[in-house]
Amino acid sequence: MDYLKKEHIDFIEPHIWHPNSPDINPVDCAIWSALQQRVYHQRQLKTVKELKQAIVTKWQTLSQRFIDNSIKNGVDVLKLYQECRRTRRAL
Repeated sequence: MDYLKKEHIDFIEPHIWHPNSPDINPVDCAIWSALQQRVYHQRQLKTVKELKQAIVTKWQTLSQRFIDNSIKNGVDVLKLYQECRRTRRAL
């Protein structure tokens, strides 16, 4: 954390994260949804090994732009959540 602060990297500190909300977690919400659709699209996987291979293969088809946008959107939602918490405390 100290390194990130020292280097002025824009991030949201862990104590601000909501503990159990997939709505504000970009990996759970957007990225895994897209990956799940790609893995199971017209495929029947019969073994765990096939599933693991399909996940790795399809992960490589996700564009970096999509991943970056998903993370940015998640950060925006997290900032909104943080602002809502601040506003509620002020009331």
